[in-house]
Amino acid sequence: MTDRAASGSSATLARLAVLVAIVALVAALRERAFAANRRENPTSVG
Repeated sequence: MTDRAASGSSATLARLAVLVAIVALVAALRERAFAANRRENPTSVG
């Protein structure tokens, strides 16, 4: 019983870590895209 609970929490932590990594990657890519847009159009705001 305790072994099953421990493996379950480990799987949940692993899934959470993957989710956080994906979110961080997407955020970084969006930030790079926005920076590139700002460089090309310095007059546009936002």
